[in-house]
Amino acid sequence: MDGLVADLYQPFIDASRNKDPEKRMLKLKALIHKLPEHHLETFKHLARHLNRVAQYADINRVSPPRSRR
Repeated sequence: MDGLVADLYQPFIDASRNKDPEKRMLKLKALIHKLPEHHLETFKHLARHLNRVAQYADINRVSPPRSRR
């Protein structure tokens, strides 16, 4: 793992544990945009794929995770 990505690991974990959904989203979004270009493109590809999987949840029985409360 390159240094920048390793340096972002703990901030991603911390941001994902934020109980406020809006703050969590904003922190994660800011961190995502700090990723190197090739990691950002991989993330975008994965996000599109998971969105397609979620769109067919009634067929594939894979539903999106419940949001935190």
